[in-house]
Amino acid sequence: MGLHQHRQRLPDSQEVWDSGSDSWNWDASKVASGDFNGDGKMDVAVLYNYGQVAKDRNSTGLWFNGGASGLSAPKKVWNSDTSWNWNASTLTSGDYNGDGKTDIGVLYDYGKAADGRNQTGLWTMSGTATGVNQPKKVWDSTTSWYWPSSQPVSGDFDGDGKADIAVLYDYGKTADGRTRHGMWTFTSTGDTMNAPRLDWDSALQ
Repeated sequence: MGLHQHRQRLPDSQEVWDSGSDSWNWDASKVASGDFNGDGKMDVAVLYNYGQVAKDRNSTGLWFNGGASGLSAPKKVWNSDTSWNWNASTLTSGDYNGDGKTDIGVLYDYGKAADGRNQTGLWTMSGTATGVNQPKKVWDSTTSWYWPSSQPVSGDFDGDGKADIAVLYDYGKTADGRTRHGMWTFTSTGDTMNAPRLDWDSALQ
């Protein structure tokens, strides 16, 4: 048989949104998905970078895209009132408070603290029927935590009905030349997050 006889026809794709005449920078977009408004249908959230809008002030926005019959034109549901550095933000999503609406989690890089350690924070924005609540800081590193070595993901890891955040952390090279990684978990209390707990360390294997 020829190769053409083994090909399967892919389902037709459907364009559900186009920025059209409005400027939308793909490079300025970080994406997550979830049912943010609790209507039973999945939506798309985009953390958008507006860059530096004034001296010492970076502007970041959050847009939602969803609808009863599919995805619709995005709607801005939040804009930073104070300086928020998009480049220092890693996005994840989950229902952290267990109310049936997906929330936004952001692992945020503060860079070097005054004492020389690397400082990282964790923020959440809880989903509402029309958008999100203002971001709330639920954790700040008290010891050195290097944001570029962190990969967060959300899920209900302890089965209590509330999503938690796990972070795969890169420690770099050990003294014997091996690479070392750890898995840290922030468990949700509903209102906030517990301090991260080290659940796995490759150095102990």
